Amino acid sequence: MKGVVIRENGGPGVMKLQQLERPQRRGWLPKLKKGESAYPGIECSGEIIAVGAGVTQWKVGDQVCALVNRGGYAEEVVVPSGQLLSVPRSVSLEDAASLPVVACSVWLALFQIGKLSAGQTLLVRDGCSDFGIFAIQIAKYKGAKVLVIGVVDIQMTNWEEKELTVNRVKRYVWPAIEKGQIKPVIYKNFPLSEAANAHKLMENGKFIGKILLLPDSFMS
Repeated sequence: MKGVVIRENGGPGVMKLQQLERPQRRGWLPKLKKGESAYPGIECSGEIIAVGAGVTQWKVGDQVCALVNRGGYAEEVVVPSGQLLSVPRSVSLEDAASLPVVACSVWLALFQIGKLSAGQTLLVRDGCSDFGIFAIQIAKYKGAKVLVIGVVDIQMTNWEEKELTVNRVKRYVWPAIEKGQIKPVIYKNFPLSEAANAHKLMENGKFIGKILLLPDSFMS
């Protein structure tokens, strides 16, 4: 399989698409060689090609999206079963890759920590970002009033209790996505081999929504 590898610190150009060993259940990813940093990518979507012993809630052929610790910029990835979400009926398999991080981040920030409830007012400081767009939609869905100002870089990176958050998102957020009441906003798709160009656009900041990486075969 192919995946993006970062061998050194630097700008987007340090990301290279390479042939890799298939990810293993133990360790989740091929062993890092000396000088290599972690494989990038913390969310993905795709079709299950194998399941581990004891996994009963998922089967081969299921279409899913997932939170991953690293390695999402690859053609194959191993994911703990508790961090999987089914692809909503209203969303394509490709676009579903845009949902796990933003849905879990926003739910954790607004509802698990912030205790936002119907009738309250939410001030969103980054209404053009993927986080801001999702926050606006989920807050309105839950009956909150939303105010939007400016553009500020806000991202959540604290991923304690991932499976608990995923389960709550599955229960409280996924039904709204299934019904089409919350929708992913995709700005542009790039082939996996152009991950560096995708990151250049991200760093530029002149876009609204989400940028996706797709296997090169999907782009042909």
